[in-house]
Amino acid sequence: GSNNVQQLNDLSGNGNHMLQAVSTQRPAYSATGFQGSKPGMTFDGVDDFLSATVNQSGPWTVAGVGLISNIGAIRSFFDGDSSPRIAQYIRWNGSAWQSIAFNTTPASFGATNAVGAVAGNAYTLSAVRDATSVQIFTNGTSPGAAATTGTPNSGSGALRIGAGANFWAGSITEIVYCNTALTTTDRQKLEGYLAWKWGQQASLDVAHPYKSAAP
Repeated sequence: GSNNVQQLNDLSGNGNHMLQAVSTQRPAYSATGFQGSKPGMTFDGVDDFLSATVNQSGPWTVAGVGLISNIGAIRSFFDGDSSPRIAQYIRWNGSAWQSIAFNTTPASFGATNAVGAVAGNAYTLSAVRDATSVQIFTNGTSPGAAATTGTPNSGSGALRIGAGANFWAGSITEIVYCNTALTTTDRQKLEGYLAWKWGQQASLDVAHPYKSAAP
């Protein structure tokens, strides 16, 4: 339809616009597509996604806000697991939130968040890979980091919103991808910015520095 998203522009200035050439696989945009009051793209959980070919290497940070409508299977929020295999940056694995990064040796490692998901709820999600670990955060909380060993995979490959091991079911408002590992202070500022922008501040952890006021 006319409101289906063919291109999502990269606002970083790097020109990494996310595209979908197949009309039947485009998420639907609505000015009230997120929780009935804010703009959002709705992904059908079957074959909707957007992608771009992006050079991915070294440490990284990903953060975004999404509403998950079906938790009965893997739901890929943001993914770089193609060729080469870089990371399944943020996904719901059917029972927990997860970030998986890939190395030359060992083959892979991941970090799973113990906080579950409720179908129909929205979440502020973030994940960070630095030189020694990978860690995922749900509404600013994490069970801890998973240690990393070996050499990270790197290269130019598909970066996808809403697809990976499976397809995202629900809505997505915004995703921020950084080719560096943000400090704790900067990650929390990014989470706070996203949460307040999209009306999710009440869901931030009680100890989050931006639960009561935007950064």
